[in-house]
Amino acid sequence: MRRISRVVIGGLFGYLPHDIALRIEEPTILTGPNGVGKTNVLMLIRAALKLDVRALLGLPFTQLDIYFDDNQQLSVTRTRAGEAPTRISIFAKRGDRNLGNKFESTDEDLDDPGDVPSWIDRVSDNRWFDARTGSVINSRMVERRYGIKLGKLPRDRFEAYPEILACINGLEPILIDTKRLDTIAAELQSRAYVGDTAQRSDPTRIQQYINQIRAQVEEARRASVVATQSADLSFASRALAAAHARVNEANLHKRYNMIVDQYEDLSQNGLAIGEAPMAFPENTTPTIRRILNVFLDDWENRLEPLRPVNSKLELLRRILDGKLAVLRRNLATGL
Repeated sequence: MRRISRVVIGGLFGYLPHDIALRIEEPTILTGPNGVGKTNVLMLIRAALKLDVRALLGLPFTQLDIYFDDNQQLSVTRTRAGEAPTRISIFAKRGDRNLGNKFESTDEDLDDPGDVPSWIDRVSDNRWFDARTGSVINSRMVERRYGIKLGKLPRDRFEAYPEILACINGLEPILIDTKRLDTIAAELQSRAYVGDTAQRSDPTRIQQYINQIRAQVEEARRASVVATQSADLSFASRALAAAHARVNEANLHKRYNMIVDQYEDLSQNGLAIGEAPMAFPENTTPTIRRILNVFLDDWENRLEPLRPVNSKLELLRRILDGKLAVLRRNLATGL
């Protein structure tokens, strides 16, 4: 999975520069006094990776460079001169070389998204979470239910810029306001005293995040099922095509163990069920190794759509565990 390795921001609030190195294997924590732009940094990263031109036009910065661990880079420039409209420029790079054409847009180019109610949040390009009903609906239902015109979807205007789309492919940021998590902890704690008499409140922000991830889990599972069906249909022909392939047993066993570890990791978050479907044979023959190698190809393809959302579930669990740890202790001690 591709990851962000560094974020460089120029002209935040018109004067603040930031150069942030992100850890690849562990969470990165941003600390600093109020007003230095911690929240705006996160909002900028989210807007850039979602190609949300409207949000980028409204945020106070002049330059944003997001570096990835595969040597790719997404660059965003925000300029305004005199009475001219604010302009956003976006392009993808590899090293010092630009990839493809530069995308440019001003606030005058944007479609009017309509008066979207405050309780409607976009989950993905065509999926929205309705906090009043707790349901995920598509764009057409939003337009029909609330009598609005959403306009062009954020990524639709980038169809002619495949290099930019490829640069952010597979990256779906979720920005969580931790103050809302503190509020939920306090609410849950207060309910512990009033028991069944507590009234259910309106859907909270964390419920929206959970529903966003739920929608992504559904999409990932659907993609996994499609991969499974495709593999089942073509297994025999691919096994026959590999009839004369040479497969090293040690490498095959190492690959098997790696996939089993991935499977067990997914099982921890409910994305896979049960134990690994088969144990590695104690004794193999060239034919067994060839068939097993094709099987591992299929198994890996089935798990691949689930891995990105699994990382998000792991992150959400860590956040919730940290924020609700005090609540759990207080409830356990009766305080």
